[in-house]
Amino acid sequence: MHERTVLPRLLPSGHVRCPACGKLAFTPTQPHPDTGVPHKMVLVKGTCKCPHCGTQQQIGSSVARWHNSVWHHDNPHYAPGRLFDADDPPPRIRLWTWRKATASLPFLRPLVADLRAAYCRSAHARLVARRDADARRQPGGADADGEVDDLLDEVAAAGVLLHGGPLRGTVLFPSFTHRAGNRPQALYYVWRDSREAVDAYVTVEVLRTTGDIATCERPVPRTWKWIK
Repeated sequence: MHERTVLPRLLPSGHVRCPACGKLAFTPTQPHPDTGVPHKMVLVKGTCKCPHCGTQQQIGSSVARWHNSVWHHDNPHYAPGRLFDADDPPPRIRLWTWRKATASLPFLRPLVADLRAAYCRSAHARLVARRDADARRQPGGADADGEVDDLLDEVAAAGVLLHGGPLRGTVLFPSFTHRAGNRPQALYYVWRDSREAVDAYVTVEVLRTTGDIATCERPVPRTWKWIK
């Protein structure tokens, strides 16, 4: 008798909902092998069991990418569009100025919209497949997943990060500034697809502490907009 395998649902919060028991799950926290500091483990493509009911979960690449991008948003190695591989070196990070981030919006705006639509189609296809046995034999769900993966690759190639999953439409542009004593400070320019312009930023340090952009973003200083 084959063990039942289900497709979990990824929520914008980064949690994974098991369709068998309806409970939320996420990767456990373990001590880092080098520092000993507790950190949340990453999710990888493959199969795992629900910690609540034990049902086998089929983890796709898009689910793994979004889970890791939400829980490890300060680490570019887990940026959307990449699937974690222990043998794969971290990617080169593109640093943005405010002007370059603003100039990229005509390209990013339709890309983010297409990704949200593809993600909704993928989620709908999985929901239909769970309810209708005939739908499981249709290629629609796989096609939608493939489209999501392709769009995630475009996002990664653009050198930006998506915060909070594909439905929120929040794009982060990695950058930095200099604090007192000429010490660099990592930050992100923030753009939401509900806004016309890149008008805010958040430091990586503060975002790592709060995890919520809405409460910690600040207006972009006027002098930063002069930098080419």
